[in-house]
Amino acid sequence: MIHLHFFLRYHSQLSRIRPELVARLEEISSNAAYAAGGKAKKGRRLLSATFDENSIVFWLDMLICLKTIDAALKEGERELYGWSLCLMRDEAGRPPEETSRILSGGRGGIFCDSGAGEALDAYLVFDEAASSPTGFYKLKSFRDFPLPDEKKFPLRRKLSAFLEKTQVNALLLGPALSGKRDALRYFVKKILSACPQAPSPPVIRFGSGGISCLADPWTGDLRDALLKIVPREQISELDLLSGAISRERLRDEVSQNLDRKTRRFFSLFLENYLGAMKNLKVPAFLILENLHLAPEPALRIIFEVWAEFEGKKDLRVYGIFSVEKTGQIENEEQWRNLFPQMIQTNSPEKIRTSKGPDRSLPVDLWEMACLFQVLGNYFPGSLFTRLLVEEGKTPAMVQAALEMLVSRGLIDDFDDPVPHIPGFLAQAQAVLGERMEKIHKLVLNRLLDWVKRGNLAPCFRLLEILSGLGGTGDDELVFRSLQADLLNHTWSAIDRALSEKTFKLVAGKDRAAALEYIYGSLKVLITGNERDIRSWFKSPLKKAVYVPYKAHILNSHACFFLGIGASAQALEAVKEAIHLSQNRSWAGLARAYRLFALVNLSRRRMESSFRESGTSGEALEYSGFAVENAEKSGDPDELAISAYYAASIQLLFGNISKALRYVTQAEESALAAGRNNWADRACFLRGKIRFETGHYREALILFERIQEKPHDGMTKEKKMLLDDWAYRTRIYSQNPLSPKPSKCGIDGHLFEIEAAWLSGNCKLAVEAAARFSDRLPQGDEFLHIEQPDWYSGFAQCEFLLIPRTDLFTRMCCTFQSLALAKISRGEEESYRSFQHFLRDDRFSEMDPNDPFYFYAWFKILEESGAAQVDMNTAVSMAFKRLQRRATRIDDMETRRDWLSLPRWNAALSRAAREYKLI
Repeated sequence: MIHLHFFLRYHSQLSRIRPELVARLEEISSNAAYAAGGKAKKGRRLLSATFDENSIVFWLDMLICLKTIDAALKEGERELYGWSLCLMRDEAGRPPEETSRILSGGRGGIFCDSGAGEALDAYLVFDEAASSPTGFYKLKSFRDFPLPDEKKFPLRRKLSAFLEKTQVNALLLGPALSGKRDALRYFVKKILSACPQAPSPPVIRFGSGGISCLADPWTGDLRDALLKIVPREQISELDLLSGAISRERLRDEVSQNLDRKTRRFFSLFLENYLGAMKNLKVPAFLILENLHLAPEPALRIIFEVWAEFEGKKDLRVYGIFSVEKTGQIENEEQWRNLFPQMIQTNSPEKIRTSKGPDRSLPVDLWEMACLFQVLGNYFPGSLFTRLLVEEGKTPAMVQAALEMLVSRGLIDDFDDPVPHIPGFLAQAQAVLGERMEKIHKLVLNRLLDWVKRGNLAPCFRLLEILSGLGGTGDDELVFRSLQADLLNHTWSAIDRALSEKTFKLVAGKDRAAALEYIYGSLKVLITGNERDIRSWFKSPLKKAVYVPYKAHILNSHACFFLGIGASAQALEAVKEAIHLSQNRSWAGLARAYRLFALVNLSRRRMESSFRESGTSGEALEYSGFAVENAEKSGDPDELAISAYYAASIQLLFGNISKALRYVTQAEESALAAGRNNWADRACFLRGKIRFETGHYREALILFERIQEKPHDGMTKEKKMLLDDWAYRTRIYSQNPLSPKPSKCGIDGHLFEIEAAWLSGNCKLAVEAAARFSDRLPQGDEFLHIEQPDWYSGFAQCEFLLIPRTDLFTRMCCTFQSLALAKISRGEEESYRSFQHFLRDDRFSEMDPNDPFYFYAWFKILEESGAAQVDMNTAVSMAFKRLQRRATRIDDMETRRDWLSLPRWNAALSRAAREYKLI
């Protein structure tokens, strides 16, 4: 333990005549001790503090503590009658108060015993111990740490003269540590020094963070400089993009969403940075360091954005590429598109080339340099101070350490304080020994804390890093890491660990089996086809000790049972999952509630009658619970899917305005989470809802927007579905003779019958209906729950309520009967078949087409010459169902639109007026 004692002579008298001075000095001393990790205690005449000297970079903390107290004491020294600040490792001998009183004579000063003095000798200059009657060393001064002499950097002037003359983009090639970076930085700073308002140039340093390095320049003075010039909305977008990109810096693979956001950020950043520099009338520079370490996806973005960048002539780009031998680099032609000039810097300069551990370097500086080295594997240098402050260190200590390391030649850049010394970590290990564990623990704590706060996204690479640092994540973090990679389709590292049998080392031996099963089941549900999913779930249900893991497994089985239509088994699985999940703060509860809502919706297929207060109510209620829990748990992935299904269930129920609110939330959440496939599906559902309210033109715009600019690419099935629904929308909004898509899905063939009837071609409608019957799917039905289903626009929820064959048959039969009634003119075949169809199918009021079917019955009766009382009854039944659905819409304007704009609803309202029902 290290002990610090602060003593004032004549403390009582000073407290009476200068109480504010005494209080201020004691407060500063107490705070300085606390900042250095000490626990201060105020006695009657003595303020004391104790410290654990085994803490990391302890003596640098003590240095700042002493400097802080010394500055405060010197400021008020003239009003004091003597003081002492004693730092000692051994308190044996005289009592601390007596020692402090003796040392405070002769105006006093700062004193260290032999143990503390030896540890601080590298930072302090002492008088001889003999000058103190107690054997303490008295502080004479704090050592200076000057910056390296300019003469040590001969490449500076030579390179500056060359670059100023050529004034073109240039790539600097040469061996590592040859002074390239320093010389380039010197040249750029000299140019920008003409404008004090100019921010430091953006520097992108590769070597950690993968593609996320492209967003690292968006910090500090650069952002502040642009804030005064760039429109606020542009700054906000850059902030959002930078945050989202930086959160993914630990992930090895690049997801489609991360690629899109990084491309947008880099393009927007260059555009606004260039504009700001033009406004300041200074040259704009971009520096790309360690290009030899840049991942291929990052280089692709740089090259492609540069190819489209309009400000090329006004932006000077310099790159640094370390190569040991002179000669061509790979893909030189591609590099020359960005760097017309390639400069070989084979300087003989030797900087920081230590062959072994420098024993004269204090252990604290070894620890600090090592900390920077390890942190640099995962964070940019601009964050180092913040990270260490979060760990309890002071900015002053970090700055002092940086100055000492630069002075000693271990680092050459305050903004990138990573030691560029070959084999540095091996040297540090030899010096620090077991203290390396403290460094690893500090870095591990920062990683876990940043993940907890949402500053870093969990991923399997995070688990590998934690394992390498001697730690691991908790049960929930391990699951979230696997799930995040699954949702981002960045799972190659997981698959590699499974194949190489290293998964247990990273995930944890006790939980590896359950996690492997959870990973496999989620992966097949999210990405697999029907055959893959059926094959996976043939294996027996795995058991798990950790309760949430068991609930995850049950939820996945509920998804499978829903997909194959086994609602009883799905209900049993999801009810147990909810039971296990309740009263627990984990994100899986939202998914359990969502599945419970869908199970209740699916069980409508097994009941003989519709009970509005029964299962439909549970579907509505629990879909809302799912959205609320996803919001509370901060899970945008689950929120996107839960809100999508909540919107679908509200559409089936009839509350179209609420469905629209949910689907908007689903689309926004999906984009925020990078779930681009669900974003496209939510956008499609939004178009479908607008179609249902009669806003046909708006619906068509949404369908066409997905076709032209999909968030998640375009598959054959997806294209056919969008073509089908764009075709249907044109039928209603433009012309029922609009051409059918050359390649269409099951929906398109159904809409062909609808178009034929609307155009008055009843014969074609009957023929198309006959052909459609042969196209109906055969065999067992299967529904995808965890991935967007582009088989039909009625999938995801309608098929849970009404089997797809039944739904298609109903719509086909309706238009076929309408056409036959028009053709037969009085014959009973058409209306008797439809009457039989209505009676036997027992239509549910949860079916959005329910009023239309009954209105179609009225039209068939009308065409068949039925009695007036029968037609009156049919119109009355249809209109009452229309009104009942309208009462469920919670927005008055949407309700008016729904009653008046859709073609069939408007026609039914006209018939109601004709029969004096309105």
